[in-house]
Amino acid sequence: MKTKRLPFVLILCCSFLGLFSQTILSPSDLGKQKEFKSIKEALAFPDKVYKLDLSSQALKVFPPEIQKFKNLQILNLKNNRIMALPSFLGVLNKLQVLDLNGNLLNTRSLKELDLAMALLPAPPIGKNKPTGKEKERLPILEKLDLSNNMIDSFPTMLTQFQHLTSLSLSGNGLKAIPQDMGNLSNLQELFLTGNKLSMLPADLAKLVHITRLELDSNRLESLPDGLSALTELKELNLSHNNLSRAFKGIENLQALTLLLLDENQFTALPDEVCSLKSLETLGLSKNKLSTLPECINKLKEIQTLDLSYNELDKLPSGIAGMQKLTTFKLSRNQLETVPVEIAQMKELKIVDLTGNPMPSAEKDKLRAELSFAKLQF
Repeated sequence: MKTKRLPFVLILCCSFLGLFSQTILSPSDLGKQKEFKSIKEALAFPDKVYKLDLSSQALKVFPPEIQKFKNLQILNLKNNRIMALPSFLGVLNKLQVLDLNGNLLNTRSLKELDLAMALLPAPPIGKNKPTGKEKERLPILEKLDLSNNMIDSFPTMLTQFQHLTSLSLSGNGLKAIPQDMGNLSNLQELFLTGNKLSMLPADLAKLVHITRLELDSNRLESLPDGLSALTELKELNLSHNNLSRAFKGIENLQALTLLLLDENQFTALPDEVCSLKSLETLGLSKNKLSTLPECINKLKEIQTLDLSYNELDKLPSGIAGMQKLTTFKLSRNQLETVPVEIAQMKELKIVDLTGNPMPSAEKDKLRAELSFAKLQF
């Protein structure tokens, strides 16, 4: 299952000491403002430019005229060919949203993110890291999405922005995540889809407020056991990696509603997964499963279960315990029959049995027993 990639969103919440008193519009007030679609149009009313959309205009650099829009708070530059951030970025001190998704930014160009800090007086000699009120003088980034650019190493400066709640670096060429990733203690969403990660830092366990973690389409073979500390996690996507076992303590993730393990190397469903009482969606397609544990009947909240493209030749009778299941994907296995208890699962809407060696008589029986569901053979 693919995860929708978010745009590059950089929220700079009026981040310099002395600038907090300036007017920053709320999302609702911003929604009422006119969105300008060209530099020419905007230059006619420079003080009224709060929103500027210059997406998909083949731009190679930031238009320098943007400096004239002192009230600019939303700037959309996605799907251009911008390779670097401009030196005047720090002048846009009311900017809340900066969309640079689908450009040509690389690790080097991201050093310009230090501009905001460069505009501030240096901290006292002898202090390596800002503390107390000095932290308030740093840019307060809340949402940062650098997906679909050309970043081949993690910009370590990002770990200084401790106000971040959402960070995306999907669709780049990252091979490693720094240990001090744990500094982002307020992070709630982390998107690292489509990189080249083969391992994760143990410090990831410090992200105790994270609710959504996207790690699909990487090269992970194992996970740090410390992930069991992420007890607020609701969505975990580990699809398309090289995992063959779950991490120790996965049963502690009782808030988890979505777990995607598709396209890995699992030969069995870990019993601990059966303890995830809030789980609503479980993806295990394209693994090497030959059996399912009887404890699967403990997944009382499960609504979507994808077991397609495995090696299953039978199902446990306990599947009837999944009374809320609506979508049951079992295509491309080795099933010749299914337990009669499946008829008790009255919420079923779709049962996909395509590509199984099932006799015609068995298919006819299922059609009669599951007349309330859409069957696919």
